[in-house]
Amino acid sequence: MKMSRITLAALVVSILITGTSCSVKKTSDTSAVEDTTLAIKTTAAETTDITTVSTATLTKPTRTPPETTIPEPTPNPNVLVIHTDWSGDGVEDTFRREYIEGDYKNGVLMYTDGVIGKMTDVTSCCGLDYFNKIRTFTDDAYLYEDATGNRVILDTLDMGWGYYTTYTYAYDPSTILAYTDIDGDFGIEGDKLYLTRRSFIFGSCELMLVPASVSMNQLTAQDIGTEVWWVRNLEAASDPTVLPPYSKITLQDFAAEKISGDTVEPVTILEGTNIYPLYSTMDESGAGYLYFRTVDDGDCRASFTAPKERNPVLFNGINQGDIFVLDWGD
Repeated sequence: MKMSRITLAALVVSILITGTSCSVKKTSDTSAVEDTTLAIKTTAAETTDITTVSTATLTKPTRTPPETTIPEPTPNPNVLVIHTDWSGDGVEDTFRREYIEGDYKNGVLMYTDGVIGKMTDVTSCCGLDYFNKIRTFTDDAYLYEDATGNRVILDTLDMGWGYYTTYTYAYDPSTILAYTDIDGDFGIEGDKLYLTRRSFIFGSCELMLVPASVSMNQLTAQDIGTEVWWVRNLEAASDPTVLPPYSKITLQDFAAEKISGDTVEPVTILEGTNIYPLYSTMDESGAGYLYFRTVDDGDCRASFTAPKERNPVLFNGINQGDIFVLDWGD
């Protein structure tokens, strides 16, 4: 159930985050050669690289061909290289991850200090997968830097059964690399950061688009007081006449409110009605609104409450399982 970042937005290696003057850069794969930074567009099938090797030209003595072009080295798909001033001392440092041959999950992550040239194995500082095994940076790792001083590497691990954890790596003067983790798959939608998470309304089988932000070198979900959309029904955001693909049928009548411009009035959603969920909002107490669309009543909303663990969800004091058929994943 992982949503491709390329599906939501054509990812370019350097992306300007307009709201905070920040940039997200696709990290690089290359062999151990001197490189020149260039912004390029990549696809998942390529060995992604924000560096390229200039083609050198050698001049031969007379009676030999006047020019010979040295071929570019073949990129190594097992190697990932990230160049950044990680320690903030004004000199570029380097991370180099190399997978163990034949094993795309296990590898070694080395850090080279740009000032003294010292190499340090920081593999043990990386995040853990579902089986509590260390996993070095994946090929989808992102270097995030902004004008406020945030400098982190964001990387998502598949924990199995449709669940994902995003690790936020930051500089630590003692260990070089330290991380925090958060539920969800990190990505970019237009110029916004987001986390894709499992739903809790109607069960856990649908994906939700949760706004996110980076502050104090930490990735945080902005799921309080913001619109959290059903991924499958995003197309309805720009067209109020659209009935999106995902819907739920009601098992009994329930009270809601019909929205007509600035007017909100009570309405009863009848048993057997297809409702098309759009997004939800929620405050810190767990009280919120489900916004949805129906054929007969158009845009509507219904109030709900959810505890910290997000189960059970109650609509007007009634368990959601008594109003809708719920879909639960593992």
